[in-house]
Formats: sequence, C-alpha cells, structure tokens
Amino acid sequence: MRRGYWVALTGIPLFLCTSLSSEACFAALPYGPAGESMPTFVKSVLIKAPVETVFRFHEQEDALHLLSPAFPSVRVIRKHGGLEPGSSVELRIGPFRWFALHSAFEKNHLFEDRQISGPFAEWIHRHEFQPVGNLTRLTDRIFYQLPGGTWVNRLFGWTVQFGLIQMFRRRHRATKFFCERGSDETHRA
Repeated sequence: MRRGYWVALTGIPLFLCTSLSSEACFAALPYGPAGESMPTFVKSVLIKAPVETVFRFHEQEDALHLLSPAFPSVRVIRKHGGLEPGSSVELRIGPFRWFALHSAFEKNHLFEDRQISGPFAEWIHRHEFQPVGNLTRLTDRIFYQLPGGTWVNRLFGWTVQFGLIQMFRRRHRATKFFCERGSDETHRA
C-alpha cells in the first residue's frame, strides 16, 4: 500500500529503484516541513567513521567541490559563511544559477539549505547525521516542487528522482571514500 500510495501521490514510477523496499530510493513522507504536499527524495548511507568526522568533512571549504560530479559542472560563484543559518552560496550548475541559504544547523546532527532562487519552485535539502555505534548514518532528505505545480510534478518528477538517485549515489560514494580514509589531510585536494 505504501508504494502504491507513493506512485498515486507523485506519479513517480518505482521501477527506477534497485530495491523497492529500500529507503535509499524513496521516502514514505509525502509532505514537506510545513505540511504541504511535496515530492520527497531520501537516500541514506552507512559510513565507517564517527559522526564528528563525517560532519567535519561537510564543513570543509572544499566539500561541495569534492562531492560535485563532473557533469553537470558545478561552479561556486559566491559563498558567505559555512553551514550555519544565514550562510549562503550562489552556484552555476550547468545552465542554471542557484542561490541557496542555510536555514538550520545542529552541530554533528544536521544542516539544511533552501533554494532561494534557481530552477525549482521549491527545494529544501536536509543533511542528517545519526551515530550508529562507531559508524554514521548520513541521510539526505530533499523536498522539492517543480515550477508549474502538482501536475508538472506528477508528469516530470520522475526525471528529478532519477537524477537525484544518480547524484547521491556518487555523493555518498565520495563521502565514504573521504571519511573512511581516517585522516583530515587526505580530504584536501
């Protein structure tokens, strides 16, 4: 019933997942932080490093560069601050300009960024860090809306989901690589 509800709500075909029962593909949460109906993407990874190491990696000045794919190219135009609320970053991602503002921060637990302007009608990205013994569960939770409303999301949201699956597969692989190596010095490129 959960899978059927997700498809009915978002129009996103589940055949894109490698495992239909995997939280790594789709969230069971069809609502954004303010209770509005929004497509949601969730992907988690277990990293063999303490939560402090994984969070510190994300605080590094070059973390976005290390996590970004070669295509589409991601270029930082302007950056103010780190991950704390009020910090901002302006990016060029392929042909799009993207301005994001950090809106929530709890050291070693979470940070959140929101698109202020860019290709989406709305974009909220929560980065959640949970200790699991000596390991860390990193969860990326994204609430988004495409311009054009519900029907546009139902018709084309699957393309966003497909792109996010690919992007976070690469991002989580890179995060594991850098954090499991053990030395902060290996993170510098």
